[in-house]
Amino acid sequence: MTRAVVEGGQRNANESLLPGSCHDGVDISIPLSTIRKLDDEFEKRQAERGEQNGHASNLKGYLDMLQQILDDDAIEQNAAEILSNSGAVEVRHGKLMEWLNVRCGIEVTDEASEITRSKPFERKGLSQAPGRPSLLQASGHANGLHKDTSNPGFILKTYDAVEARNYETIHKVDSGDPIQSFVGTYGGVVTLDETGAASPDQAPKKFLRIGNLLVGKENPCVMDCKLGTRTFKESEVTSKKQRTDLYANMLKLDPGQLTDEERNLGAITKHRFMSTRDAMSSSSTLGFRIGGICSQEGQRADKTKELQKLREASDIVPMLLRVLPSHICNDPQVSVRRRLARTKDIIRQLEELSAALQESPFFSSHECIGTSVLFVVDKETAHVHLIDFAKTEPLPDGIQIDHRSVWTPGNHEDGVLTGVESLLTLWNQALAVLQDE
Repeated sequence: MTRAVVEGGQRNANESLLPGSCHDGVDISIPLSTIRKLDDEFEKRQAERGEQNGHASNLKGYLDMLQQILDDDAIEQNAAEILSNSGAVEVRHGKLMEWLNVRCGIEVTDEASEITRSKPFERKGLSQAPGRPSLLQASGHANGLHKDTSNPGFILKTYDAVEARNYETIHKVDSGDPIQSFVGTYGGVVTLDETGAASPDQAPKKFLRIGNLLVGKENPCVMDCKLGTRTFKESEVTSKKQRTDLYANMLKLDPGQLTDEERNLGAITKHRFMSTRDAMSSSSTLGFRIGGICSQEGQRADKTKELQKLREASDIVPMLLRVLPSHICNDPQVSVRRRLARTKDIIRQLEELSAALQESPFFSSHECIGTSVLFVVDKETAHVHLIDFAKTEPLPDGIQIDHRSVWTPGNHEDGVLTGVESLLTLWNQALAVLQDE
């Protein structure tokens, strides 16, 4: 399935919806061929105007263009209704597609060659998590998280049995595990009836109810850092399954890494791709890599151009600073104080997290693959959280790890403590940079 998601900022999900928007239950079915016509026509008009900035000249022109193509294809939809909640006046087609996906539940599907949407999530207890679309793009969960409309303090994450078990273990009342304070609260598993959804296999659906880490924050910026010197599981090392999608990803990452045999086959294994990606990033050298940095205004770092191959500490330190509150042009002293204070908050919490992990019964008995540190920062606060436990598994009997030693097949070392300690070192370097400004 091809998901039509591209980079671009989103409106605050708490803003009121305009009449006729997708959330009012307007049924939409737009053939992919029509979307392609719209894109082609957009590019044609841009070229005719001699504009190179990738924006339509005005909203009316874009609406007229969209409506004409809809009419030509005998699609009984109103262009203004489709765009009524897009929050864009000058919007390129890709951003429309992103909005349709994130805000309306619409996806481009190769199988059906059409765009479809299910009934509004609000009627079943779900909606997009407030302030989350940009975060989801940053951390790779664009289709898995929604806000819990019955309790704004929680979000609903697509159910995973392993992750559910890990949340239950961490938050056992009598365990007193010191990492509890860094892991979002756990509200159990809920099942929601989505019998009106587009596909029968979507109903009923199970979700994990976990704490919404953005509640109470004012225009926060978030940064996701994937922990560990490897992001693949031991079991994936020996898997021989060949995947064409990961071959395509490798072509984008670094085609020079592909062998002649892989090129002839047009496919690679998951381990081949993930180990290459780890080796080309700071995961292999520092035990973590930055997955994304974004705020409600949009991305603060380009994932492909800036983050994907980031390896050296000297390049990572200035990137860490992007999660801090933006500079205030008319009051630089306030900006400096805030940025220093938030950096000190982060350092203190990373120190506490490192100590908690080393004392944690859960951490000492588990191999943590794919776990992330999530930094949530606004003007007045900064918080450090542990998220993502779907690939965290109990260690085999007789195996002990220190989360720092070099991984070799079968020893189950994950390098998570290496990553936390590297983050702490680099944030102290970032503090020194700020103090010198």
